[in-house]
Amino acid sequence: MPKWLVWFVGPLVNKAMTRKAVSLNVGLPWKGDNGKSVRELGMSYRPIEETVVDFFQQMVDSGTFKN
Repeated sequence: MPKWLVWFVGPLVNKAMTRKAVSLNVGLPWKGDNGKSVRELGMSYRPIEETVVDFFQQMVDSGTFKN
């Protein structure tokens, strides 16, 4: 949806979505950095492709999706 439409409709659909929040956040790229958790906690992360495949396989195994 275009930003102007989210700005207009968002607060009508969800009272927690203010026009100010839409103006400051919608349409901007999200940037995340896991460097601190890797450095300070020694965490390691699985590739996203592997994670998504395992997630859906778990849903199939539990009966959420029928194969």
